[in-house]
Amino acid sequence: MFNKFFDNISRSRKIGSNRSNLIKSYIDNKSNSDGYPIELIIEPTNYCNLKCIMCPRDKMKRKIGMMEFSLFKKIIDESKDYVDFIYLHLFGEPLFHKDLFNMIEYAKKYRIKVGLSTNATELSEKNMKSLLNSHLDLLILSLDNPSTKAYSKVRVGGEYDKIEKNVVIFLDELRNVKNKPEVVLQMIDLDCTREEQSTFKEKFAAYSDIHIKIKGFSNWAGQVNDIDQLVEKPIIPISNVKCFEPWRALTIYWDGTVVPCCNDFDSAIVLGNVKNSTIKSIWNGEKMQELRKKHLKDKSSIDLCKLCPAAGYTYEECNKPSSPFYPYEREIEYYCK
Repeated sequence: MFNKFFDNISRSRKIGSNRSNLIKSYIDNKSNSDGYPIELIIEPTNYCNLKCIMCPRDKMKRKIGMMEFSLFKKIIDESKDYVDFIYLHLFGEPLFHKDLFNMIEYAKKYRIKVGLSTNATELSEKNMKSLLNSHLDLLILSLDNPSTKAYSKVRVGGEYDKIEKNVVIFLDELRNVKNKPEVVLQMIDLDCTREEQSTFKEKFAAYSDIHIKIKGFSNWAGQVNDIDQLVEKPIIPISNVKCFEPWRALTIYWDGTVVPCCNDFDSAIVLGNVKNSTIKSIWNGEKMQELRKKHLKDKSSIDLCKLCPAAGYTYEECNKPSSPFYPYEREIEYYCK
């Protein structure tokens, strides 16, 4: 018991020290970071059973596959002393991965906070039980619409009635869980379904221990122009602002490929591969340092970044729990407040 207590204190100190080093490196405009990524976005798989109208998967040319559990363990083993939060989702439905719950368990073994987003199509009885017992910190259920007609416009290929039934069963069971995650029912803000938002909120209002989120639309940093038509108001890029992502996090595909952020859905900027490199070597490798230098000079020189609306942060903002350098707290602030 005492060993666990002191281990928790030691880990908290390491995380705090790493966060301070990251913030200082970001504020001081250093291309060689003094810290290591505090958040990892890890893609268990890029296979998905839906064809959502706001998702760029139909533009994706990379292969479909599943991350090997041994590779996931390597990632966690290398990062357990400095990563505060991992997000097990990118461009696929994670519940299709046979080792998903082993991944969650392995990360939680090292007291890493874990978030998961699912389209809820695979909420079988077995998966519900595993989710309820997984000790997740954040679970996002991306439903989008409260009716079959509206749902079919957005989440092409899903059966809303079946999904809603399973979600209700899951939420009822959640009430009996002692150490429950923050649970979010999410809907994307699109012109075609905006009239459904109040109904969506009302339908699940009885579940007072969950959060209902109307999430802002993303055009994937301007990479997919044909989905801009989904919202009337265009997303305005913020030019010549230093993005925080190259100083705080990494995104890892199922095959170990490392890219700068979640907007990079098809390997626009490959920083390395964790199969044959370490996270630390990639984090301060030549390609990552060059990316930081470009952000410091002029991010519009980077095709992936020039149309991204990401904004910079001041020193004071970086030290607030809602800043990107407090990844779990930032997620809770964004999704749950």
